[in-house]
Amino acid sequence: MIWSILDCGCGLRAKGTVNVDLHPELTEHRGEGGTIDVHGTPNFVKADIQHLPFKSDSFGEAWCSHVLEHVRFPELAVSEMCRVARKVMVTVPHRFTINFGYWQKSHRHKFGAKWFRQMFRQLGISASMNVTYGLFGIPEQIIVEGTR
Repeated sequence: MIWSILDCGCGLRAKGTVNVDLHPELTEHRGEGGTIDVHGTPNFVKADIQHLPFKSDSFGEAWCSHVLEHVRFPELAVSEMCRVARKVMVTVPHRFTINFGYWQKSHRHKFGAKWFRQMFRQLGISASMNVTYGLFGIPEQIIVEGTR
């Protein structure tokens, strides 16, 4: 069976057909201030996105919004999402935004567009990228969409 959407690192705003988060109790840094209702969230799976517990090609799409900057091995997480889904959409804060005050203690990485180009190229995934800009024209976030 192919599910529609996998929401990786769903937090309290789970929107996927299947919703994954490793730390349902740690939502304070996301500005959510609560604990994920693991029983009330549709198809919730407590799992690490660096080691997704799904068969290859289980999903049409995998989403990951503002999560990769927190994981230990973001390249492994991207690889896993590409393994389980035909299409992957990732959003992260741009490294310049982080340099201008958006850094949180839980952030492990700063991303630029070059990192994503190299990552998706290594995986053999066709990807398009969009950088959004905030106040004073500072790059705010990177949105990457990859399709196999």
